Amino acid sequence: MDAFEGSAALQQAYNIGQVEAGWLIKVKPEGYPQHIFYRWYHKFGPGYTSLPPKMARAGFRDRNSWQDIFKVHTWIANNAPALDVLAIQSSHGPWLPIAHTSFNLLKNLDQWVYFEVEIKLNTAGKSDGLYRMWVNDKLEVERTNVDLRGNTNLPINEVTLDTYWNGGAPTNLVRYYDNFVIATQRIGPLQNQLSPPLPPSALGATQLQ
Repeated sequence: MDAFEGSAALQQAYNIGQVEAGWLIKVKPEGYPQHIFYRWYHKFGPGYTSLPPKMARAGFRDRNSWQDIFKVHTWIANNAPALDVLAIQSSHGPWLPIAHTSFNLLKNLDQWVYFEVEIKLNTAGKSDGLYRMWVNDKLEVERTNVDLRGNTNLPINEVTLDTYWNGGAPTNLVRYYDNFVIATQRIGPLQNQLSPPLPPSALGATQLQ
């Protein structure tokens, strides 16, 4: 199976009209640390003429009501990655202005692309949070002085790889994810496709389970 590094990657396939092609959700009921980074490699296979709008998300979901209270979505808008942030309790919310990037994914079909997102939650009642996104190791989004969770101490309790396609796929298509890591400091890209990845400890990061 196609892989960025190693012998296999996560392949997610769409049939014509298919909306969901599976989810990978890392749930931590007690919550992740207040400041996390998560990285993944992603590739759209050949044949796409339009792109599914969903890729990844992280935030707090109430496990009883299943309501999202805050969530940083890595979505695709106008063929480019974007961060669209739900912040129901925020003094800025419930939706923060979408942060667009300049990277055209439709022009990079059948190519592995590296993504990394950083989230630092705000102190309750203050606007001192932030979020950033790197695409192929270029900083594409940086928003600071952000109120993500209002006057609460709610943690990030899930990080998700997402394949939802609003309206359904126009034909049979595949996409791939690889090297999904959650850590407490900047992770960075793999050195190259043929060399082994640097462990997070070598970068000063603690990898989270």
